[in-house]
Amino acid sequence: PNTVQAVIRSRIDRLDRYSRESLCLASVIGREFARKILEQISASSERMGQALETLKLLELIQQTQVVPEASYMFRHVITQEVTYETLLKQKRKELHLAVGMAMEEIYTDRMEEFYEMLAYHFWRGEEWDRAYTYNREAGLKAQSLSAYIEAHKFLEAALMSLKKLPRTRTHLEREIDLRFNMRSALFPLGRHDDWADHIRAAESLANEMNDTASLARAYNYLCSHHWIHGRHQEAISLGEKNLQLAQSIGDFSVEVTSKFHLGIPLLYTGNIDRQVALHREVALQLSGPTALKRHGLSSVPAITARGYLAWGLAELGNFDEAGVWAQEALEL
Repeated sequence: PNTVQAVIRSRIDRLDRYSRESLCLASVIGREFARKILEQISASSERMGQALETLKLLELIQQTQVVPEASYMFRHVITQEVTYETLLKQKRKELHLAVGMAMEEIYTDRMEEFYEMLAYHFWRGEEWDRAYTYNREAGLKAQSLSAYIEAHKFLEAALMSLKKLPRTRTHLEREIDLRFNMRSALFPLGRHDDWADHIRAAESLANEMNDTASLARAYNYLCSHHWIHGRHQEAISLGEKNLQLAQSIGDFSVEVTSKFHLGIPLLYTGNIDRQVALHREVALQLSGPTALKRHGLSSVPAITARGYLAWGLAELGNFDEAGVWAQEALEL
């Protein structure tokens, strides 16, 4: 053979039936794989022990863990890739789905550890409802760890999965929430125009469904997009309109974040009395045990609002009160 891949393929071809089947199944699970998953998806689980020993002796795989569960790894990633490529596309799809279902059953009490793998296998298995669910969960998990690039990738995959499902009201509501989540992932990366596109799409869906709460949240985020780009008067106009809308629907999170966002362009344009009044209201409302809730923002508004409030009070010369709010922000 004139390539490494051809050498590996010839070695696979010389394996006995059960060892070859085990190697192919393992290649679908990943470079690292747990024996219990392999046994769950195999039609020859009773011969699994001997097959794995054969693969170890041939140095195609190695055991990496004995307890709490037996785990193995392909000695070289190229071996996994070549083995995977020997499978027909339809067979791969069926096996990815089987792996995902097996993981759900085996790890039912510790699913969060495996969101990323479940997202991958159900995506490859074209089980779009579960692919949406686990990609979304993996994205939110990454976002909570400030891994924003990874969060965006998972949320994008969740959105693509959702697009393959029927266009029901429930799925449209999920799409709106996903696009709002996308903003929280893209905002810290400075990709403001990208997240604004998602928010405008969410705005369109909210109008289509007559969903006032989601529409108010969309206006809220678009208000921040205006002031980020220095369009402060547009931000103030939209923010005032949105604050009235938020107060009319009685949604606490939307109301406090509307006040928070409206206050910022007011500060930048010198309307500091109104800015201080709004941010003081937000600071008072976001206190106590629930002060650190994010209310759909990438930052913690209880902290950021206190920062802006201290800034505004300092501009007015109220240094003592500014110091009190700034200290609260530091403590939070």
